Amino acid sequence: MFKSSILLAILLLCTSCDSSEPASSATSDPDQGTDVGVLRDLSVQQADVSDIQFADMGVSGIRPSRQPTPWSEAVDGQGNLDQPISEGYARAGKVTLEEELIRGPEANCRLGDFRMDNDEIVICIQGESTFSQFSFFGGNIVDAHLVDRPGTDAFRELFIAADLGESRVDRIGVVRDGRDGGPAIVRTEGLAQGALIFQGVAPNLFVPPAAQVVTEYSLAPNSKAVQVSTWVHLKEEFAVDFTLVDLLYFGDQTHRFVPGSVDGEGPLLMNFVGATAQDVSYGWYPDYAPFSFFISVAFDIPGTPTMTDYVVMQPDDMLLFERTLVIGDGDIESIRQSPEGREVFINAEPSTHVAVLDDQSRLVTTVMVKEDGNAQVRLEDGEYQLALWPLESLEALQPCVVSDVQSACAFQVPPIGTLQLSVTDQNGTPIDVMVRFSGADDRTDFVLGQEQFELAPGRWTLTITRGSHYSSSVESVEVTAGQTTTLSVELIQEIIPRGYASGEFHQHASPSLDSTVAVKTRIESNLAAGVDFMVPSDHDIIYPYHARIVEMGVDDRLSVPLTGVEVSPLYAHMGAYGIPYDPYGGAGGAIRLPELGADGRWFVSEMPILIQRARNLGAQFIQINHPRASQGYFDHVGYEPTRPLSELDAEQFTDDFESVEVFNSPGKFCQNFQDWQGLLNQGLRVTAIGNSDTHSVRQAPGYPRNYLPTSAAQPHLITKAEVVAAVSSGNVIMGGAALLTLGEGFDPGDDVQVMGSELVIPIKVQTPSFTRINRIIAVGNGQIVFEQTVTTAMEDLVDFEGQLTIPVDEDMHLTILAFAEEPLTLIRPGAPVFSMTNPIYIDHQGDGFTPPGIRSVVPLPPPFCRP
Repeated sequence: MFKSSILLAILLLCTSCDSSEPASSATSDPDQGTDVGVLRDLSVQQADVSDIQFADMGVSGIRPSRQPTPWSEAVDGQGNLDQPISEGYARAGKVTLEEELIRGPEANCRLGDFRMDNDEIVICIQGESTFSQFSFFGGNIVDAHLVDRPGTDAFRELFIAADLGESRVDRIGVVRDGRDGGPAIVRTEGLAQGALIFQGVAPNLFVPPAAQVVTEYSLAPNSKAVQVSTWVHLKEEFAVDFTLVDLLYFGDQTHRFVPGSVDGEGPLLMNFVGATAQDVSYGWYPDYAPFSFFISVAFDIPGTPTMTDYVVMQPDDMLLFERTLVIGDGDIESIRQSPEGREVFINAEPSTHVAVLDDQSRLVTTVMVKEDGNAQVRLEDGEYQLALWPLESLEALQPCVVSDVQSACAFQVPPIGTLQLSVTDQNGTPIDVMVRFSGADDRTDFVLGQEQFELAPGRWTLTITRGSHYSSSVESVEVTAGQTTTLSVELIQEIIPRGYASGEFHQHASPSLDSTVAVKTRIESNLAAGVDFMVPSDHDIIYPYHARIVEMGVDDRLSVPLTGVEVSPLYAHMGAYGIPYDPYGGAGGAIRLPELGADGRWFVSEMPILIQRARNLGAQFIQINHPRASQGYFDHVGYEPTRPLSELDAEQFTDDFESVEVFNSPGKFCQNFQDWQGLLNQGLRVTAIGNSDTHSVRQAPGYPRNYLPTSAAQPHLITKAEVVAAVSSGNVIMGGAALLTLGEGFDPGDDVQVMGSELVIPIKVQTPSFTRINRIIAVGNGQIVFEQTVTTAMEDLVDFEGQLTIPVDEDMHLTILAFAEEPLTLIRPGAPVFSMTNPIYIDHQGDGFTPPGIRSVVPLPPPFCRP
């Protein structure tokens, strides 16, 4: 549920730009407004642009003095890209071998992409297509690190957006391969168009003018910087306001550095922006500085968008924008360009990463202390403050005065203590857990067996959980400066769902634009929740989570049995599961939401067409997500539980879906349940699913979770076929800190004959020791047909085991629900404790099951529905 937020953010960005002229080869009309171009409606057909080269028959517009480099004959460039390169040379070529790929936490280089090297740095530029969630076209830098630090790439992507659009890749290749001793140059060119990710939200807004966009990446010998040059050639017959956005996504493993800010807050104007990781750092220096990235700071959208001011372009004008990407060795000081002042020594413990702030606590630089305990920075005379980087607090800043008589400062690492935490099960086997810390600050971490934490001295409270199947523990520890405190905790597995695998189908990480959770952290959160499988569903991108799980070495306990994507038009969201990941398909092979009509206008198809397109791409099942939310399908089509499906607009509504997300948030469960019962009444056998839809670290995945039958030797080895079969047949049980199972001979989704007036069905309800259920109800054909109060102690693990006698006087879809009137205090505090089966279908008198048809649906009792 992210795109309306993105739209609002961009609108605000476009009205908060500075009005100064960018450093380009064009002039600007000072009386022209600054937000006209970005809101341009495509009311005029784009010009027919077929000339990819800049060979004009008569130039009427302005031209920059420097033009794109003429093409070389060898567009594939040099080979043997994995071999060292001599000092004084640069190299460019197409990646054709696995060993030529760049490696690292954010490595996205693929065969067919372009690699550039010199003796200092290595970068990768994607070819015609990209993995990105921002663009379906390539030509973007996706990897970069120092040559002498292989495997350290932490850079995600540089996406160049002409007038908030994107550029096709009509041609890409090596312009200069560097063998002559000069720079290596890779060039991409194509026509600007509306960015697909924006056109899927607001078709025909943010459409750039018809323009040819050429970008060259130039790497000189002996340089740690890549020169990025973009030429924009207007092909319209009328003047336009134009802006260029460079969207930098430094990557999950980096910490963004905003010079002049207080811990990254803003917005403010700056001359560069940077990011640090453990072994590499990045700096972005545009010629259009100073700039801001209000959109990112104000709305917490991943990435660092830097944006030029608007400039008026006349027909046939060409602008040139110059920027530089600098690669450093892990701190900001190594990527600062020409800092002024005197050399200052900072003395501290080796490997300490020190942040330098001015006397107003605004960031100046960061520096990594070398093995000899010294680091060098260049500062102007004045008063400064020092702190650990990345900044966690501004409370313990240490002074540093720089003058002609003092050019060295000592930094004393703030007193910290160490907590060594290990967690095992009752057999002494290390297990993964979520830990919520409360003390000097509040934080959430994930411990994979054991972990060491550096904490401020004082008393800390740790709440340790492992999802719904294990006991919990609340521990209080005293952390002492300079000492290591050891804490060993045992959690007991209290529920063993034999024959079932548990997991969920809707969660987000950084591949979604509205989540800042690193992919690695999202995987760790699933491990700590104790689920057997995760099926991610990032917005409009398929991400290869399975590869990351294997890379982390945790595929022995967590799996991704099939891919997932949340198809996210503004009017409704759906999950599409099983579309194969395609590293060359753009956004991992996900559906492209917007389409360009014959009239030159963008449009987004309605759900029936999108679902068919998903099926054509290989989707195994479709799920309607949060049907009553801000982007709710049932609201969009006007569905109500008692409204005939035949009355709904066939252009908007289709019943071609296997499941519906009945539980996404506690506040919508009441209406969603009634909606689902209404579908069942009309004969639509759709499976109820419960998911977390988590976008954050604090909201744990796996609440609620879905239990699917499996014959695998270990539940995390559940197969794709088993998942698809369970969801398609309705053999799914939903659980929120409780598990209700049916007795032998009964499975959700079954057809059961009842010749008499009642059905006796055995059930078992289990809860962990930190919660319990106290009510059981059965809902038949949308009516409560059975209720029972349960009295049990909190520590009881089996809250109920026995038989329910259900009265039967007609064919009936029967759902059984166990729940508590008191909410959870752990895992997801405030949410309900419940478990629910999908229906069994009762054939009364053995003449075949007939759905009841449209009738009223009663609301569930509290806590789900309130009068």
